[in-house]
Amino acid sequence: MRRYTPPMRPAILTDATTRWPALRRWTPEFFRERYGSIPVDIDGKTWRLGEYIDAHRTRNGSNRSSIRDIEQPNLKRFPLFAKATPTVFDLRPGETLFVPSGWWHTVKLLSPSITISVNAANRLNWRAFVRDFVESKRTHRSAALCAALYAYLTVFWWGESLLGTMTGWTRFL
Repeated sequence: MRRYTPPMRPAILTDATTRWPALRRWTPEFFRERYGSIPVDIDGKTWRLGEYIDAHRTRNGSNRSSIRDIEQPNLKRFPLFAKATPTVFDLRPGETLFVPSGWWHTVKLLSPSITISVNAANRLNWRAFVRDFVESKRTHRSAALCAALYAYLTVFWWGESLLGTMTGWTRFL
């Protein structure tokens, strides 16, 4: 990961999950049979998990991005899209796609699949995370609270950085 994280390059990691039992067991059928009656809230609607799986098994190309059609984007609304250089990956079962922070990305499903996505804050993206997180709170919180939140998160980062420098160990960053 060190080859890809600091320069902020996307990469496909192979064999990262080859021994993970879920790779073979976690299928739509597995989740429908085991957890089909559990209610789940997805995009403001409550479904039974089994109903959701059945309703979306044949749906192809779902995209929750603000850019509804990446093949024909609205360039008046998203003018920088015309300057974007696409990077295309085809993931196979068991492969992991590392997408660095700050990279806009979208997904086009070619077949029904189960995907796990994890966002992580670390020393490389902490400042951008704090800026974006505090900015997201400004519409619902007071300016004083946002300033205090920014200060707290910045001091937290300094403390974690100092701890790592002094001990060679970090819990979070």
